[in-house]
Amino acid sequence: MDSKCCRLGVVVLLGILLVFGSALAVFDAAQYEGSQWLPGRILIEFDAMYGEMVPMKVDGVEQFGIPAIDALNRHYGVHTIRDILQGQILNNLVDPPDLSRTFVFHFDPSVDVLEVCSNYSHLPGVHYAEPDLMMPLDVIPNDVLYGSQWALPKIGAPDAWDITRGDREIIITCIDQGVDWDHVDLIGNIWVNPDEDLDHDEWVGWAFPGVVGDIDDINNYDDGGNGQIDDFYGWDFIASTSTPGWPGEDVNTPDNDPSELPIAQYAHGTHTTGITIATTNNSIGIAGTNWNARIMALRAGYVSSSGEGYIVPSASVPAIYYAANNGANIISMSYGSPSQHSAENTALQYAWSMGLALFASAGNSDMQVMRYPACYNNVMCVASTNQDDHKASYSNYGSWVDISAPGGDFQPGIMSTLPNNQYGNASGTSMASPQAAGAAGLVWSMFLTQTNSWIVQTLMDYSFDLDPLNPTYAGLLGAGRVDLVILFSNFFPRLYVADTPIVGDASGNNDGRADPGETVDLTITLENDADWQDAVNVEATLRCPGDPNITSLESG
Repeated sequence: MDSKCCRLGVVVLLGILLVFGSALAVFDAAQYEGSQWLPGRILIEFDAMYGEMVPMKVDGVEQFGIPAIDALNRHYGVHTIRDILQGQILNNLVDPPDLSRTFVFHFDPSVDVLEVCSNYSHLPGVHYAEPDLMMPLDVIPNDVLYGSQWALPKIGAPDAWDITRGDREIIITCIDQGVDWDHVDLIGNIWVNPDEDLDHDEWVGWAFPGVVGDIDDINNYDDGGNGQIDDFYGWDFIASTSTPGWPGEDVNTPDNDPSELPIAQYAHGTHTTGITIATTNNSIGIAGTNWNARIMALRAGYVSSSGEGYIVPSASVPAIYYAANNGANIISMSYGSPSQHSAENTALQYAWSMGLALFASAGNSDMQVMRYPACYNNVMCVASTNQDDHKASYSNYGSWVDISAPGGDFQPGIMSTLPNNQYGNASGTSMASPQAAGAAGLVWSMFLTQTNSWIVQTLMDYSFDLDPLNPTYAGLLGAGRVDLVILFSNFFPRLYVADTPIVGDASGNNDGRADPGETVDLTITLENDADWQDAVNVEATLRCPGDPNITSLESG
């Protein structure tokens, strides 16, 4: 997983250098070639040399009382400065990085963002000044609405379900553009914030229109003390995107409703979520990789007026910290950019240090190119495969890829949930990342005491080798394709009854089969393991013909 022209005068800048006399940040505009960003917004991290920094508005411009910074603020008309983490998230983090001087600056959207970043970067004590990147979602639309879930047997999920069907202790979040949390096939596995669940019934109050949460627990109060009021299922971190969203899209105010735009063709977050934890064995819709794991609903993206979906660091960064601080185990990120973003990388390294496993999509350009967040250290970069275990035609590849998972190849795609209780297909590394994340959740459900590093390494160690089927991409699709059969077979060798299992009836009619009331001797053999010659203590079950009961056996 290891990676993986200035408007201020020369005299002014020289004066700044003489006052502070410290090293300047290096800003390279070339690293943002091919990337997109929100106009009128940048993220800046200042050094501790400035002490406590509290902005105050003077004549409509935010000021810190620090001449060099204030001069640029006035020059660019910085009208809003806000902390990267809203509310009390920062205060609740365990041994967090110092984010007390990391801010989001809002200014005139007509100004060249890279120029603004460059000029702030030249100030002493600035660790970085970076655009608020618009990181596209890695999905390829598919016109076919329904299809079979070929990906689940491909990764061996049905076999794994014989061993584990997930655990309620495992919490997964797909940081995306929201999720239709009251979908009939998702609501049963939605995480409920225990700090806001005042009556401790984990009730999801979808039956009450306009209410986000259990009506018995909604009190317009921050019961958890994290700065988010009534964050019952998670949080919507999108705030003032400075660009318009699709009609009906919420792009202005963070709130406790992490829903996404309820239009099926734009429902990226609901689709990725369904892949991981759609309610299974309920006679409705689809099966999720996990039957019993829960999903934490976090919204960090939106659909633009052009119909494209984007995740922005000013929202994904607090979402990552929220997940790490509220008990999530796994984060899946189906988006990316060729440009790195310091604040998001810092957040992800914090999440890793807190024990979370991190997955991200490799990208859909059919190129050998690094993308982020997938290529940060400690993030599993996931490429996409098709039904035949070939690299999906669109999937990126490279030595930095950690693992592959089914993402479809246009026809058929991956079938999952869509808003308004609908279902449909989509293809992309966006689908591969939650597929791998869901598999990790299933493994973790069986090994609850293991660490994030053990889980992801085990997922790679026991994957299906793709190189023979993809010689052109040998070594470029990670350790292999996620395979739960290979993995679980290593830890739980299958047992089967030998070809002539009944070697004698201690009582009964000696007809060579087990009948109700008989005691029989069985030969139990370990499948595909010739080294096991000794007797093995096992517990088995015997279903007798004509008897609906299951009789427990012990063999040794």
